[in-house]
Amino acid sequence: PEQSESSLDYTVIEISKREIEITAVSEERHYNEGDILSNPNYFITTGSLVEGHYEEVTITSELDHVGTTLNEIETCVIYDANGVDVTKNYAIARIPGILSFVTENEL
Repeated sequence: PEQSESSLDYTVIEISKREIEITAVSEERHYNEGDILSNPNYFITTGSLVEGHYEEVTITSELDHVGTTLNEIETCVIYDANGVDVTKNYAIARIPGILSFVTENEL
């Protein structure tokens, strides 16, 4: 019997993560004693999610005195339409906002 050489061709496919940028909202307010400033809002400022995907973002920064602090995004999880976590398919840049309490004279 005749022997034949077989060869295998390989193709390398590189799948890039979808890039998005999520930015926490900044807020500045006049301080009144006992106030706590927080703002859990955010925007996707660069890129977009795949159609049918949705995000859950957690922002819990608080400020309770005159001054500023970063409004940081603690977690961001992206789900597909079936509720499966697909966060690993995204390259997520998290941009903090700034929370500021100012005195009456500073506004």
